[in-house]
Amino acid sequence: MVKAEHVNPFILSVCKVVKDVCKMDLKIGKPGVKKEEYPDDASIIELGIVGGLSVLGTTGIVEPMSEKALTDTIWLEMKMLKETGYDRCYVVPGNYGMDFLRKKLHVDTALSVKCSNYVGETIEDAKLLGMKGILLIGHIGKFIKLAAGVMNTHSRQADCRMEVLGVHAAMNDADAAVVREIMDCINTTEAMEILRREELIEPVMKSVMKRIEFFIKNRAGEELEIGMILFSTEDGILGKSENADELLMKIQENG
Repeated sequence: MVKAEHVNPFILSVCKVVKDVCKMDLKIGKPGVKKEEYPDDASIIELGIVGGLSVLGTTGIVEPMSEKALTDTIWLEMKMLKETGYDRCYVVPGNYGMDFLRKKLHVDTALSVKCSNYVGETIEDAKLLGMKGILLIGHIGKFIKLAAGVMNTHSRQADCRMEVLGVHAAMNDADAAVVREIMDCINTTEAMEILRREELIEPVMKSVMKRIEFFIKNRAGEELEIGMILFSTEDGILGKSENADELLMKIQENG
């Protein structure tokens, strides 16, 4: 969604980015314009605008299939934010993250970029575009992998969820039987139940966050401020980087 007061710079940015990336020249028509007023070979793009303008196709969602299409979409979304004057944004993997932004953090989801599994590529995009900061916000089931330095979180690339939780449980004095139980879990929800039973969630998440911070800051370098909020559906926020609250405020003020 785009707020009405942002529509002019947003549309201009869309036109510029589409021309740069897709090699297409766009013409802007009025809401409700009839298709026959355009040439037969024209491409019609409808934008969802809220706040005093007609709403056109607000449920239109593109589901790109190829890896290149996904990474190009990430670049495009972030570039549109940059072109419209936003140099900090939220980065979420998908709908879980978007729902958490909206329902738990109560922030403007228009200032977010969906990164899917491509955390590393998204960080590189942010640096190349000259963004000042990004705040990663994700479910433990996906972003726990960042604690092992895995920057492509798709399961076919790497699945170290139980290994990470098992190691950090052991680091916080879990016995061998508990670690084996964690290793036998199918998903992080099951593993978190074990950590909860053993009263290990807080210390484990603390050490996990230290490793996540190490890896994402190493990837971001000095030119990009980066932070992290890790959550689960059952427990809410599990861990935050030291700069998460400050970066959250900067993004809100920027918006």
